[in-house]
Amino acid sequence: MTRSPSAPAPIPQSGTAQSVPPPGRALRRGLWIVGLLLVALFVIRILPNLGGGTFQSRDEYLTLDRTYSMLSTGDWTTVWTNHEPSFRKPPLQYWAGAALLAAGLDREVALRAMPLLYGLGMLGLTGLLAARMARDLLPARRCWLVGVAAMVMLCGSRGFWRYSTEAMLDAGTGFWLVATATAFLSALHRPARIWLVVLCVLLGALQKAPVAGLLALAGLVAAAVDRRVGNTPDLPLLRPRARATFSAALICLVPATLIWPILQVGVHGFDAFRLLVMDEMVGRFAPEVEAAAGDVDWPTWVIHDSALLWLPGLAALAALPFWLRSVGARMIWIWGLCFFLALTFARGETYARYLLSVSPFVAVALALSLFRLLRFEGRAFAAAATIGLLAPGLPSAEVGHSDRRRLAAEQALTLFAATAAPEDRLLACQTSSRAREVLITGAVGFFGSAGQPVGIFRDPGDLADYVQDTPPGTVLRGICLEHDMAQIRALRPDLTETRDGEFVLWSAPARP
Repeated sequence: MTRSPSAPAPIPQSGTAQSVPPPGRALRRGLWIVGLLLVALFVIRILPNLGGGTFQSRDEYLTLDRTYSMLSTGDWTTVWTNHEPSFRKPPLQYWAGAALLAAGLDREVALRAMPLLYGLGMLGLTGLLAARMARDLLPARRCWLVGVAAMVMLCGSRGFWRYSTEAMLDAGTGFWLVATATAFLSALHRPARIWLVVLCVLLGALQKAPVAGLLALAGLVAAAVDRRVGNTPDLPLLRPRARATFSAALICLVPATLIWPILQVGVHGFDAFRLLVMDEMVGRFAPEVEAAAGDVDWPTWVIHDSALLWLPGLAALAALPFWLRSVGARMIWIWGLCFFLALTFARGETYARYLLSVSPFVAVALALSLFRLLRFEGRAFAAAATIGLLAPGLPSAEVGHSDRRRLAAEQALTLFAATAAPEDRLLACQTSSRAREVLITGAVGFFGSAGQPVGIFRDPGDLADYVQDTPPGTVLRGICLEHDMAQIRALRPDLTETRDGEFVLWSAPARP
């Protein structure tokens, strides 16, 4: 007997009469529930203190100065630092912060809101990426467990919590990287979504550094390798009928990656390209063998961030494409390899916060590996939960904390700016490590500038250069720590001084 084509297929029986939810619905439901619980933890722990206290890092003060400059100058095409054009960082987060400030939000809340949203988005996209990659490992309706495991383990990273609650750019960089990876894997099967990849690359390039374009390139290399070895030879994105869309998007990826240098060359000329690309990008990350022979800092960073996450996570990432032969596995492996090689051989300064560009992928690789090695899903999820809960990453009480010395510095700089006349030449001393901790460049530019650039010098001998460049009759007006004043007094015994705590506000004629 034949069954009518319109008759429903019988539901398989497995001891119960209950039907299994559709895989896509189960995946979305599970990720939503656990994601909302993590968001609740995030908000309960962080939000009440988000607008309190002083800024905790030097770069937060740079964000403050650069964001307010867009409102004070009305120029949204240029990032200003200390009242001078700066080509080091692109403007996306500064735009958002300036818009929130213009809407009337408190200063700290406005500047930390975008990192907070980026952190939440990164957490959710990490789960989505892990769940998508797990489709080659588990039945579709249980892939959400891998996604939740990756999210829980990412919460074990100190850096994830810290840089999602400070007014810095790195949470946004991590978000756009994970968004690019997730969109790329989706575009492999739905070619029209390659334009979403282009959009993520463009916004990532406007956030901090154009690394999302490099990740997309890693994805293209991974797809080409995957096709060549015959794992998935018929990816829709690589079919002939998708060639026009693919080729157009590939052409657009180049200007999307370089969007900020292109715009700055149009506004400021080729000097902007030299400062932004040659000095900031190439000059810092061009490989140098001597750099690897010296101190390599990133092993120390990963231990401090969370040894429980990073040590097994790096091993999992290194082994991932050798047992999970998929485009996604190869893509994040290539990205991880390039990232750590760049840190190892970089000739310029690098910082622990850069780890946020790879930590979501480490969490994804570790989650996939746990479910492969432990096989039983309950054991794998328990292991992931243990890593996430025992790792030291839960947010600390530093958010909302006031640093008394920095608060005093803000007040002294405000007084310094109030005593300055428009024709004065303003100077700030960073001649000791103690001074550089409180007379921070961004704080000097925002609180102490009186609407004009402040000359910041690290060597007392540089004071003579400022005197030489200052017209006769101009008053030099400076702020230093009392700790650093002996050398200044030796150079200029004709100073007029005012004490404000540990700070000295001084003035003198440019030419004695």
